[in-house]
Amino acid sequence: IMTMVVVLVGVVALLVDSVWRFRWLRDNRDRNEGGGILSIIGILMIILAPLVANLIKFAVSRQREFLADASAAYITRYPKGLVDALSKIAHDDLTVPNPSAATAHLYFSNPLENIGSKVSNLFSTHPPVEERIRRLQQM
Repeated sequence: IMTMVVVLVGVVALLVDSVWRFRWLRDNRDRNEGGGILSIIGILMIILAPLVANLIKFAVSRQREFLADASAAYITRYPKGLVDALSKIAHDDLTVPNPSAATAHLYFSNPLENIGSKVSNLFSTHPPVEERIRRLQQM
């Protein structure tokens, strides 16, 4: 699934680049015609496309975490053990000294959790541990 998401992000970037190049080629040919709306659309696509693509990538990553939890509960047939482990991780007061967004995906729980607000959860690679625990308890 992540391969598909990465391909989707690449296709979006390629489309934005193509539209932008087409705009400049067209602009060089037809200086007298108004093409302002196409420029505005191109600029908006350049700004919004990577943002939307990353939001999709992060959402898929969070869903994969939920699926991994469900698979682990199914394989072990002991979701309470997973809940206990996640609770220990969540309540561990050991903090990462200098958390980096580049390495956040390598941790069991989000090291950037205390940085930012609810909006930062959109850009998180991990769902909140409390939500993971709640879903496991419902099994």
